[in-house]
Amino acid sequence: MPLELRVEEGRVVDAAILSRIEGYGRGTTGGLGKRLLVVTSKEDHHSSNSRPLVPGTLRWVVETAVQEGGGWIRFAPSLTGQAIRVSGSLRLGPNTTLDGGCSGVRLVAAPQVSILRVASRNVVVTGLTFSKDEYAESGERTGDAINVTEGFDRLAILHNAFRRCGDGCVDIFRRNRSEEPARATVAFNLFEDHNKVMLVGSAACGVDRGAPGCDAGAEPYSPALRPEVFVTMQANVFRHTSQRMPKVVSNGLADVVNNVLLLEHLRYPDGRSSALYGALAQGGGVLFFRNNLLARIEGDGRPQFGAGPFAEFGRRVPSVDGPGIAVSSGNLALDGFTVASSSFLPPWTPQPLPMPMLDPQAMGAVQFARCVRRIAGPGGASVSWPDVCR
Repeated sequence: MPLELRVEEGRVVDAAILSRIEGYGRGTTGGLGKRLLVVTSKEDHHSSNSRPLVPGTLRWVVETAVQEGGGWIRFAPSLTGQAIRVSGSLRLGPNTTLDGGCSGVRLVAAPQVSILRVASRNVVVTGLTFSKDEYAESGERTGDAINVTEGFDRLAILHNAFRRCGDGCVDIFRRNRSEEPARATVAFNLFEDHNKVMLVGSAACGVDRGAPGCDAGAEPYSPALRPEVFVTMQANVFRHTSQRMPKVVSNGLADVVNNVLLLEHLRYPDGRSSALYGALAQGGGVLFFRNNLLARIEGDGRPQFGAGPFAEFGRRVPSVDGPGIAVSSGNLALDGFTVASSSFLPPWTPQPLPMPMLDPQAMGAVQFARCVRRIAGPGGASVSWPDVCR
């Protein structure tokens, strides 16, 4: 059964899913207090002067929520198990929840389309499956499944499934620096069969190498790099994935807690293998990597870099980017993976938020992986965390 809603006079006044949001996204309410809007058609058409949006379609409902200042979006029973082919990006407005519930709805798109774009405050995305049409790795330009950029804050991405999503499954990445807070929680999701899963931070140094703090040789730990984008990643499962779980760069912080990472090399069309690592801090990004399980699906026993600062990983992979900051504790790393911490923490390094955590070392790999897998993805909404593991 899905987590229940309470609706009064057509508006959502209570939603159990909101109680699950821990970490930096805590306090996100999405479409609470807004009108319940129901998608009744799997068609998708862009509007034009001669062809308005079709009522009942997902695009029409999303635009209605934008016009009304928010909404709680669900799917009619007639769409259970259906795929909605998204012809172009859906732009979620503020105070909005996109809730698949137990509908089993899948959002699919061409590789170059970013399915959802979020540049608004107070948004929840839950209970959906995202995927793309077939594409060649490194062979064509692709968009993300969920692209999060300037203007966002209080975002929760919960109980979704992502498979072969193009560029990134979830990229939370601002182009410019800003003193405005940008906080998100990505929890209880299933990520499968993907190369570069998730990017967190700011593109400031990529856009302008002369920007403050971007000369790694002169000032590798400049205060200009300190976090402005804060992301909690809790109890997600990554399976047959290769890298960026996540990759954290300048002005980004990711707190990665109680995740299961089951890694596998991806083969490019020319026969090369992708990089293989769990989480990486680079260019001043801050990574807390706590109480996670790391293993390799096709493990050959060779030592592998699991998580830590670029200064460690970069010994084998040259780059112009400077070191990141990583603090690792309580992890269970198998199959030759190493998990590293930075030897130096700049004085501006924040402390991670308190989080409910399980101990994978005490539980053992099999029990820990099984219980996290039970809660990850759209079907996991029927159990509670961390009770599912007790």
